[in-house]
Amino acid sequence: MTEGTLTTNLLAPLTCALYGRAGQQMVGGCAALSGALLQRLLARTAEAEGWKAPATEIWLTTTALLSDGPVVQVHLGRRPRHPGRPPADLPTIVAETVGPLLTLMGRHREVWQEARDARAVPLIGGPATMLPDQGGVDVERMVRAFRLGLKDLLPVWEQIMPDTTLTDLYPLPFLAPDEFRFAPRLWARVVGGFAVAHHDRRLPRDHLLRALTPLYLGRVAAFLLETRDRSPAEIEQAVEEIAGAFEAEKPTLIGRWR
Repeated sequence: MTEGTLTTNLLAPLTCALYGRAGQQMVGGCAALSGALLQRLLARTAEAEGWKAPATEIWLTTTALLSDGPVVQVHLGRRPRHPGRPPADLPTIVAETVGPLLTLMGRHREVWQEARDARAVPLIGGPATMLPDQGGVDVERMVRAFRLGLKDLLPVWEQIMPDTTLTDLYPLPFLAPDEFRFAPRLWARVVGGFAVAHHDRRLPRDHLLRALTPLYLGRVAAFLLETRDRSPAEIEQAVEEIAGAFEAEKPTLIGRWR
């Protein structure tokens, strides 16, 4: 579930807002490259030196999206988990996945700060949206993690996000777990705040990225509650709303980026 919700709620909408297009799956080891693109990437390996998966996947995807070549996506179905591979802890996943995306923002500033119209990446076969896998997911536990984060990490968050964003976060812990909401527009502002703080190096970057985890869990809890019992078409609409929220917040992000 982590790869899917991280892409749906952060990686894809932020990438699309920045560069005008993004795929439904940004990580997961399921990308294929043309020979021409591979040759170009081999000449630029220094850009990702020392990076490991999923960082290299973020680099590959971003490079492909910024290229002049065609980019398409193919529905492969849900990827089974490797039975012998222990999952990494969530803060590490967030840091190792979101960190490279924010680093690439700094490298491609001149690209994403220009106005770019969003373009859909063609999808070949299958449904356009994966149904959220809620089996075994404890939404109430996610909400508790968000509440604990607001309690324990507030001094850190105050160095990352502006007061206006924090003010809108303060009431959320008082919502009942089954009524918990974390609006896409507020979430986009949160991610924008972390992107700017990451660029400004206000805190050690790994520490900063790990502090995003409780906020991410709160947003995922809200997303799962929003899409519970919804049809695929309604889930697709919810995903598009997230993308629209990031696009709407892009001018603010540009204005705060130095």
